Amino acid sequence: EDNKRLEKLEKGKLSPSDMFKKNPDYSAWDEQGLPTLDKEGVEVAKSKKKKLQKEWDGQKKLFDAYNEYLASKSP
Repeated sequence: EDNKRLEKLEKGKLSPSDMFKKNPDYSAWDEQGLPTLDKEGVEVAKSKKKKLQKEWDGQKKLFDAYNEYLASKSP
């Protein structure tokens, strides 16, 4: 139980706005950090954007939980 919680908290360290920026498959991002262009400069397909948004939303939840945890631990 504790290991699972720690694992989730570890994953939450990564900001959702940065999660796709190190991926070489993309060359441009919007203000949220979601990819808008692939490495060839072609706009990311709508279906792909939807999938990426879902991943981003999941990471945002983990990131928020991590920050809440840190806030609860600080004096």
